[in-house]
Amino acid sequence: MVTFNDEVTLIGIVSGDYEYDDDGNPILESTEVTVLCNELGVFGSDFYSAGTVGLKPSYRLSLHEFEYSNQEKVRYKNVTYDVLRTYKTDGLIELTIGQKAGDNND
Repeated sequence: MVTFNDEVTLIGIVSGDYEYDDDGNPILESTEVTVLCNELGVFGSDFYSAGTVGLKPSYRLSLHEFEYSNQEKVRYKNVTYDVLRTYKTDGLIELTIGQKAGDNND
């Protein structure tokens, strides 16, 4: 039986017309929704294969598939991570989250 004892905040970027800062960079608006999840262990093979392409997986989370809308970032345990990989199974989706090489997340 799967229990959802943890919370993860899914962070999506709103597409459309952007405002720009003084340097000409777009100011991206984001949406956030917090959902319940289950923390799973990261597969050892994920560490090795991800490392070869510059990714650093930190966690694997399971949540209800209908709650996920292809967000590319999440906040988990007060740290912002990239969604590195997704895997759907039996109405759930597993998110492998971590950092891309060169990223300094909050």
